[in-house]
Amino acid sequence: MYRSSMRTIGLWLIGIVLFSLAVHRGILVAQPSMWERVSSYITYPFMRISSGIVIPIQQWLYERAVARELLERHKQLREEYADLRSTYIRCRAVEDIQEDTQDLAAYNETAEHKGHIAQIMMRHFSDQAHYYLVDAGSAHGIEPDMFALYKDCLVGRVTHVYPYYSKVVLITDAMCKVAAYCSETKSSGIHEGLNILNATTLRHVSHLATVQENDLVLSSGEGLIFPRGCALGSVQNYSHDGLLYTIRVQPLLDFNTLQYCVLARRGVVLEVEPESITE
Repeated sequence: MYRSSMRTIGLWLIGIVLFSLAVHRGILVAQPSMWERVSSYITYPFMRISSGIVIPIQQWLYERAVARELLERHKQLREEYADLRSTYIRCRAVEDIQEDTQDLAAYNETAEHKGHIAQIMMRHFSDQAHYYLVDAGSAHGIEPDMFALYKDCLVGRVTHVYPYYSKVVLITDAMCKVAAYCSETKSSGIHEGLNILNATTLRHVSHLATVQENDLVLSSGEGLIFPRGCALGSVQNYSHDGLLYTIRVQPLLDFNTLQYCVLARRGVVLEVEPESITE
C-alpha cells in the first residue's frame, strides 16, 4: 500500500516536471517571435518617417543635379548661339554693304576719277553749314582738298582729315565755291551753295551771256581742286540783277539720302581698296 502510494506520487512529480519543462520550453521558443513583433511596432513609425523624408530628399538631390547639368548645357548653347549670331550678322553686314556699293564700285572701275569708296556716317544741315562725316581718313590715304563724287555728280570737298574719318563740305554749303559753266549755252560763273538742300546758285554770270532753264551746270575745272565735267545741278530759273544774272540751280543729288561717295584727288588715280567696301 505504501509502495503503491509512493509510486503514484513519483509519477505525479515526474509528470509535473515534464509539464513544467514543456511549458518552459514553449515559452522560450515563443519569446523570439514576440520580441520581433514588439520591435516591429517600434520600428514601423521610424520607417514611415524615413520614407516620408529620405525619399523626397533623394529626389530633390537628383532633380538638383539634373537642373545643374541642364543649366550648364543651356549656358553652352547660349554661347554657341551668340557665336553663330555674330557670324551671321557679320556676313549679313558684308553682303548688305556689297549690295549697296555694287553700282558705285562698278562705276568707279570705269570712271575717269577713281578713288576710295566711303560711307557717310553723319549728316549736318543747318543755316550755317552743310557737311558730311565719312568713314575714311588719313589711314585710308585721304587728304585735305580731295573732292567727293557720286557717279559724275559733285558732292563736295574734303576739308578736315582725321585718322579714320573725314569732313566733306557739300556743294550746298555757302562756303563751297566751284568754277562752273552751263553745258548748252557755255555761260560760265561760280557755283555757290545757299545752305539749302534743294537749291544752289550760279553767280557772276554776265547779262550778255545766254542762259536757259534745265541747262546742265558742270564744273569747269578751273582751280586746283575740282575736275572738269562733273555735274552740279540744272538751271531752275534765272533773272537779271543789273549787269549779272541771278540763277537758281537745282542739285541733281538728294544729299539727305545719299549713303556713299567716292573720295579722289584731281590728277591722281587711286585704286579702290577691297577692304574699303567690306569694312
